[in-house]
Amino acid sequence: MDTVRNRLVPLEEIPANRHLVEQLYAYREISPKARSFALNMLYPARNWGLWIARLLTALGVALVLSGVVYFYAFNWAAIPDLVKLGSVEFALAGCIAAALFFGLNRNTGKILALSAATLTGVFLAVFGQVYQTGADAWTLFGTWAVLITPWAVAATFAPLWALWLGVANIGICLFWDQAVLPSREMEALILPIVAGFNGAALAVREILESRYDWLQKRWTRVAPALAVIGAAAFPCVAMIVEWRHVDPGLFIAAMAGAGILLAMFAVFRYIKPDMPTVAATVLAACVILEFGVFRLMDHHVYGQDSYVLTESLRLLLQSAFTIALFTGAVIWLRLETKKMEVRHG
Repeated sequence: MDTVRNRLVPLEEIPANRHLVEQLYAYREISPKARSFALNMLYPARNWGLWIARLLTALGVALVLSGVVYFYAFNWAAIPDLVKLGSVEFALAGCIAAALFFGLNRNTGKILALSAATLTGVFLAVFGQVYQTGADAWTLFGTWAVLITPWAVAATFAPLWALWLGVANIGICLFWDQAVLPSREMEALILPIVAGFNGAALAVREILESRYDWLQKRWTRVAPALAVIGAAAFPCVAMIVEWRHVDPGLFIAAMAGAGILLAMFAVFRYIKPDMPTVAATVLAACVILEFGVFRLMDHHVYGQDSYVLTESLRLLLQSAFTIALFTGAVIWLRLETKKMEVRHG
């Protein structure tokens, strides 16, 4: 017997997965050798046939869906309106019916649900073009995200949630541009908003990770984390590049971005250790620092006199700084990785 969530359950009912093995390893209940053995048993390295089959299935679905989109785009003028709407509706209904038939607990049903979610966007686009509703583009993506939310919840399929997150991000950006209509000084504020939205999605993922196996795939953390880091780092770099003409919105976005990067580093280094996310955060910090140092060099080292000499010196210093900066970052990351391994071992 074992205790899970304050209740006793038989040991055989506790699911064996990567999360459980990593927890046992983190609490020093199993040795590194036992951890490797357990992971090899759960996820055989030689099980390449299954991975190739899944890869080919995903590639086939992506190509078919892309073909549907390009078919309508290329033959738009030649297809009657009734055929446009009817064919998309037929394909959408077929995917939904097939997904329910196979069941959303199977990969076939999940992939069909993903196809239905994609075709929903195609249908909305076709409907808007046929009837010329005049609605802004953000309404299409917003409606698309709302309509596929129940399917994403029911399917518990990470790629479907990735599609939802991408559609929602595009909808937010278009809403900011077409509905909010920010002034030029405030345009950059969309970046911390996007970072915050993806950060919220990442936080939900971290909270629910232990409850759902499909959220324990590493890329479900890395993908939103990269979106957060990218949206947070960009205004910092932009402020350095445009340091003579920094708008209030860009300044606020850069300060918020710096805070978000610090929060990402603190969370994934000390609270929920994850070296890939820490490495991405450190890389973003290195890029920001490099832009800052290069800007200082351009301003102070480069001069009008002795153009060739100062230009050569500037390039030499910049190259040396780049090598030293990223070498130091790699060394630090390697040391931190070893510390984490020792602490868990």
